[in-house]
Amino acid sequence: MLKKWWQKDGVKILVLYLAWQALILLASFFFTRQTWLPYEPSYPLSEVLAANPLPVFLQRLGGFDGVHYLTIADGQARQVGGVQAFFPLYPILIRLLTSILHNGLLSGLLISALSLYGFLYCLFQLIKTLSDRRTAWICLFITLCLPASFFYLTVYSESLFLFLLAAFYHCYYRRRYRWVILLGFLLSCCRIVGIFAVASIVIDYLYQAWKKHQLGLPAYRQAFLLSLGGLGLVAYMVYLWYVYHDPLAFVHVQSAFGSGRDTANLVFLPQVFYRYLKMFLVGLPLDWKTYSIAQELLLSGLYLCGLGLCLYQNYRHHRQVYPLAPLFFSLCAYLLPTLTGNFSSMPRYLLVCLIINLLLSNFFSRHRFWLGVFLVINTIFCLINQLLFVQGYWVS
Repeated sequence: MLKKWWQKDGVKILVLYLAWQALILLASFFFTRQTWLPYEPSYPLSEVLAANPLPVFLQRLGGFDGVHYLTIADGQARQVGGVQAFFPLYPILIRLLTSILHNGLLSGLLISALSLYGFLYCLFQLIKTLSDRRTAWICLFITLCLPASFFYLTVYSESLFLFLLAAFYHCYYRRRYRWVILLGFLLSCCRIVGIFAVASIVIDYLYQAWKKHQLGLPAYRQAFLLSLGGLGLVAYMVYLWYVYHDPLAFVHVQSAFGSGRDTANLVFLPQVFYRYLKMFLVGLPLDWKTYSIAQELLLSGLYLCGLGLCLYQNYRHHRQVYPLAPLFFSLCAYLLPTLTGNFSSMPRYLLVCLIINLLLSNFFSRHRFWLGVFLVINTIFCLINQLLFVQGYWVS
């Protein structure tokens, strides 16, 4: 009976999830007690976390944007500038759970933790559908060892969004369109790039109908129904128009976060790379801020190469080696933040580019030695980034 129970994929995923979660929490516990890197919070309202009765190593997981989510969930959004940039689904869930647990920080951490398991399970099912079971397992290990993967257990919307995203594409490829519409609505309520996920399946659906010579009224009707998932973004824009008289406030407040974002003019990708390379040519001091900038540039360049490789393989083989919908979404999710003129937060934003996870999984399924090297190196960088995060230094 025990052997049969262990053979279930959901149980194995749960064990992997618990082991990884224990690693991140133990690392947070250790990092908040070391003395060689002092705690210097570089974000406002850090006192909100310090006043929480939870242990310090859990408090610090609510740093940076987590403070804003907690402030919104607590009903104090109007007292803090720039909160319009944070989409409402995650803070709404925190507020609902806080009514039971009476602790907003604990509620946010629990939502992220539970969403992470849902994400891993749905991602496994999705990759197994698109490829095979072994590739799906490799994909889970890669997903948990990315340099910014510790964000899955912080008070950020990453885990929730990724859970919805993986479930969204899984339901789409299983043709469960009613669930797709609902999940699309939640995605576009969670983050701005959720609208690109909805657009990706509409485009893919029409393209598949065209290939089968079925591009008629029924196909257009179904595509329209799938597009209703984007109403989550529309609902948030209506709210912003009603409360702040600016339906695009989530765009206009980006410059308020001090990351050098330019929302008045579009900046194209080559210009962003040029700006970063110029910074290094001029010279930067050897400190943690330079480490963060270098990481942003390196990961942005590698992911761009990965996306280009996916497009090339689809073109070369004259078929969808990498599915159109998640590939289109990953391209949009990559390009959107760069339009503001920098790569700030890119290590975290790139977590949603699941097509790169599939690309890496396909490669490492044939090169198992390099998989081990990749996992070790990325885990080291993940722990370094987590150390900086819990000590208040900007990472992503």
